[in-house]
Amino acid sequence: MSKEHSESTDVLEMDDAINGYTRADLLSRILARAIDLLFFGFFACLGSVVGVMAGLLYLAIADGLMNGRSLGKKIIRIQVLSEPELVPVGFKGSIIRNATIFVIVLFAIVPIIGWILFFTLGLVIIAVEIYLMVVDTGHRRAGDIMARTVVVLDPVETNRE
Repeated sequence: MSKEHSESTDVLEMDDAINGYTRADLLSRILARAIDLLFFGFFACLGSVVGVMAGLLYLAIADGLMNGRSLGKKIIRIQVLSEPELVPVGFKGSIIRNATIFVIVLFAIVPIIGWILFFTLGLVIIAVEIYLMVVDTGHRRAGDIMARTVVVLDPVETNRE
């Protein structure tokens, strides 16, 4: 088997444990994302273009904040790590892994043409993301695969309990 084939199949053949870390479950990831979207909504409700732009910027870089934790991930106690080093994701990795979410939200906030794109292309992207998180043993979505990241239970928070 070629090295390329081996690397591509590794994505769907992972255990829940990875070098001492425990992968975050699907529900924790969804709850953290919902909190981050509420935070975006807070900025967007400020009613100005600056508020919407600040919210979009937050969605793009959120996982690079607080040592691999967005606000939602901090509250839910999960963390994003870059593979294979297993170090907290930085801003570049955050932007790559959140590109799909950023595009979907951008569609949703742009009147008429954006809404059409949201209800066509955006819903397809959401379906693919959810499908990957369900079938992949590591609950990885497209953004995780593109950025080579893994979401784990926060080791700092886990060790406190």
